Amino acid sequence: MRTFLAEKKSPIYYCLAFIFPILLGLCLYRFMGIYPFAKETGWNEGQKTLLTMDLWGQFFPMFVESYNNIRDGGSPFWSWNGMLGFNVFAQSAYYTHSLFNLLFLPFAQESLQAVFHYITLLKYACCSLTFCIFLRYKYQRIDLLTVAFSLAYAFCGYMLAYISQPIVTDIVILAPIVTLGLERLIFKQKPLLYVAALFAAIYSNFYIAYSLCIFTVLYFIVTLVAEKGIDIKKALKNFFVFSLIAGALAAFELIPVALALRDTVSGSENSILPSGLTVTKTLTDYFSKLMPGTDFTLVWQVPNIFSGIISLIALPLFFLNRKFSLRKKIAYGSLIVFMLFSMTNNIFIYFWHGFHYPNQLNGRWTFLFTLFILMIAYETILNIRYITKKQYIYALFVVFLIVAGARGNLNPQYLTSVAIAVVVMIVVVIYVSMFAGNLRILVALLLISEVFLNTVLSFRETNDNKQYVNYNFPPYENFSKIDDYMEEAETILPEGFYRQELNTFFTFDAGQLFDYKGITYYGSVMSKFAYNFFKSLGLDVYTQNISTIYTPNYPIVNSLLNIRFIINHTDLTTPIGFEEYYDGKNYKIFENKYTLPLAFIADSNATEFTFDESQSKYQQQNALFNAVIGKEVDPYTTFKPSDVIVGNAKIGTGQEFNSGERDKTYYLRTDSDKMVTVDYKYTVTQNGYYMAKHGMKAGALGVIVNGINTKTIESNDETPFLDIGYLNAGDDVILHFESNGIGFGLFSMDLSVFDEERFAKYINQLKEHSAEIISATDTKIVMELDRSGLVYTSVPAVDGWKVKVNGKTVKSQKIGGYLLAFNLTEQTNRIELTYRLPGLLIGIIISVTALLLLILYIVKSPKNTATQQAKILSETDFADTAFRELKFESEIVIDFEVLENDVKFAGTTDSTDTESDKE
Repeated sequence: MRTFLAEKKSPIYYCLAFIFPILLGLCLYRFMGIYPFAKETGWNEGQKTLLTMDLWGQFFPMFVESYNNIRDGGSPFWSWNGMLGFNVFAQSAYYTHSLFNLLFLPFAQESLQAVFHYITLLKYACCSLTFCIFLRYKYQRIDLLTVAFSLAYAFCGYMLAYISQPIVTDIVILAPIVTLGLERLIFKQKPLLYVAALFAAIYSNFYIAYSLCIFTVLYFIVTLVAEKGIDIKKALKNFFVFSLIAGALAAFELIPVALALRDTVSGSENSILPSGLTVTKTLTDYFSKLMPGTDFTLVWQVPNIFSGIISLIALPLFFLNRKFSLRKKIAYGSLIVFMLFSMTNNIFIYFWHGFHYPNQLNGRWTFLFTLFILMIAYETILNIRYITKKQYIYALFVVFLIVAGARGNLNPQYLTSVAIAVVVMIVVVIYVSMFAGNLRILVALLLISEVFLNTVLSFRETNDNKQYVNYNFPPYENFSKIDDYMEEAETILPEGFYRQELNTFFTFDAGQLFDYKGITYYGSVMSKFAYNFFKSLGLDVYTQNISTIYTPNYPIVNSLLNIRFIINHTDLTTPIGFEEYYDGKNYKIFENKYTLPLAFIADSNATEFTFDESQSKYQQQNALFNAVIGKEVDPYTTFKPSDVIVGNAKIGTGQEFNSGERDKTYYLRTDSDKMVTVDYKYTVTQNGYYMAKHGMKAGALGVIVNGINTKTIESNDETPFLDIGYLNAGDDVILHFESNGIGFGLFSMDLSVFDEERFAKYINQLKEHSAEIISATDTKIVMELDRSGLVYTSVPAVDGWKVKVNGKTVKSQKIGGYLLAFNLTEQTNRIELTYRLPGLLIGIIISVTALLLLILYIVKSPKNTATQQAKILSETDFADTAFRELKFESEIVIDFEVLENDVKFAGTTDSTDTESDKE
């Protein structure tokens, strides 16, 4: 009867498991001043946002890209909003397939930043709810203790550290349901929950789901070893078949993504198997991550594995508890050791992260360790009565060893409070378990209090850390203003297919954020061909191998890559070849006089062009332009300094200094009390517009022409170009750098003059044989071109693009390893460029086949009767943890053992009591 009443109360506990994280999250937002709260008065004064670092530079713009595609009916397969065009399906599978992103749709774009904060709270609530459901159905009980452990899962160290990494949270939510589905598959031969949950995880984020798939294999093996009475042959068959079906259901995503990943750097040269075993951290480093108040880690440090002091205390008690069989202790202990070992060495790190090393965010799978530890702790608390006084002392000793081992890695100001908290909790738990009655309620209250305190305590230290939150970054007001500029510009700019850019880029995926065709891109699915192409042309890089940043100072790049407009919201000297198109309120639009169309006739030998990495960026651009024209034009002329005078610094290569990129030049400050100075001296030999590209950081860079200081700028990553202006042949120029703020930095300077008149002459020749665009969508472009020859396009030459000329498919070629080209043999041509996602058709066929097989199984599968279910359960240890229940079709549960009521715990029963235990 008591279990029946617990069933009646289940919705209340589910509601608590869902609501508590939201309340805690709101308290955290209030404490940190995150929107909608503010630390001070005023709408935006002192207000913070979670949208910082990669969440602002990558994830949020990608959310907006998906948002716009769904609302505007855009293509889910291809986007022009970065990198000249890219496979947006692969990007979405990595970043934005979360069903939570559908919650953005009812809101206007300017509200999406605010909405994101609430969706984050919702995800924490769902993490708690799914873990609550898992515990409820695994152990057949639900009460405040269940809610407390669910809260601990939702606010574990992993989730707190990755609060601004939303791509991982969906799998954290789904992992308990997948694990529950696996248990139903093993013990009840019911596969639907397992198949559905695993498919949902793979679809939401295939990358993190990969580690979940590994965990299901390990958990399956551990369960077979730990539990008696399982039909191993049937379990193995079911696990293999239904895991395969779950993966096959997602084939429509997995196959296209796998094909796309082959072209990324991570999917090719960076995926070399480690040659030897290297241990990255010591055991004491991991002890510290089990303590409350530990600092979060996002880079190459110890993964975030904190799950609460209660779980830390319960772990040794599990192995001392006489209630659990030796085989279960060995199985569970082996998995714990294996997972800990997997965090500590290079080979397993490589394996768990999809056969490559992750970029900074280490231990992306360690939430699974937390799930397993909390599961063990919960089961231990349910069976705490079987612990003796002597075993409590042993456990106390183990916990103090862990605290002592972690001492050197803990924040000193929290060390005392951590030690006190551990002592208090252990003493209280021991006392109540021996002399009082309602232990579970006490443990639940302690755990809930710990979760609240640790969450606030942890974020107190990271409150001003830009990796997590920051004041007005990005400024909410600025985002709204730029969004207004872009909306107004959209009504002003002409129709047609062309590319544009924003200055400055504002985020690393501004094209996706503001829905325009551009170049700037930052994402892990960036192809190596795109990265190499843009880097060879001299475009800047934010993160190696996966990013490119547009700069307006390259006229050859602007023309050949179809950049027609620059929308400028900062102070920008009009770039070469541009003129003012529109002067708006606080922003301007510049138009490129020399922009080339999407497609035109180029020299027939252009496809033979390859970049020479030994040349400077200006020389590389010259070479590409020469190849397209078919003549030695060289719009850029680069000057070498007649003299370089260095003060208070030693110059050398990265190899000499054993630091940085080994082929680059650096300066090392010699006297820390003096300023570093560098003078580059030139005498120019031709008239023209001059510019300098420098690598100097954290200093001032000035221009002295014929003894007169004409300009000074602060040199940093955001101002790599120095517009010198128009110079006459014979002028003496000194580029003067000085710095007090850096001791070791890059050392480079390229001075070039651009011959605009010569450039314009040949650009106009190319325009004479341009294609006329008849229609253009995301995946199909129709053009007409009345000329034979090699057609150059600024369309990426990636798998999926097909070319038809006058109804016949023609072979495509590449220019510079990245740009699509093809030959025309007729004088009048109708050209169709069509994109089809590679691998999608075969993926759909496999997915549909798997779905039909699953439906056939459901139709053909016999329904288990209550008697059959009881027989299955009675043959396993799982029956003990499930009360050896009988389930009827009405879903009412009757626990016959409760009728023999042991009232020791004030109205609660242990889920794992057996008849022999009661005797």
